Amino acid sequence: DSRCKGGRPRLNDDVYQFFWDRNRMVRKDLTLQNYVKGQKTSQVAMRILERSVRCLIYLAHVMSVDADYRKVHSKQNIEQLVESLTTCEALYDNARKTASDPTSLMSIYEPEICAYYLVLTANEPMQCMGFLRRLETKVLMAPQMVFAQKILSALRDGDYIAFSKLFRRCNNLVMRCMLAARLPRVRFRALRNLARHSLGITTA
Repeated sequence: DSRCKGGRPRLNDDVYQFFWDRNRMVRKDLTLQNYVKGQKTSQVAMRILERSVRCLIYLAHVMSVDADYRKVHSKQNIEQLVESLTTCEALYDNARKTASDPTSLMSIYEPEICAYYLVLTANEPMQCMGFLRRLETKVLMAPQMVFAQKILSALRDGDYIAFSKLFRRCNNLVMRCMLAARLPRVRFRALRNLARHSLGITTA
């Protein structure tokens, strides 16, 4: 490969740029076909966006060690991830409202995708609460969502021990990528609390 001349090729960056560009075009195509903001619902569209969500989360984790990615691409990746998650939720909701038999259109991956959204927006309490109120009981009680709510509680309470235990228990690669992004902040808060306790400082 000619890219190997003069040093190691930045294949991760090439893959990320290729996927991000193609993913954006696929989302635009779904919009033109009236799936994103219209009333059309399809399991094919759901599958496309669900896979897009997983890839965006995984690539964000892989690329997080790249300084150029953090400086230039991280924000736009999060924006596209939020858009893909929001569109998935719109498709799920539309299937329930318009299909004569909603179960024939519903995605079995809805709890998984909702769990990613909940963890992603963990720093926005009001947004999280509003999102949880909109979900059906069946989705809320799914194992993926129960796990995500435990993560949300650990982050809200600043419980580093609980977060670490949940992180070690997590066997979903994509969710582990999301949680790994929060580890530095969680560790910082834990060390800060330890330092304050050792100095006798009790204020938050």
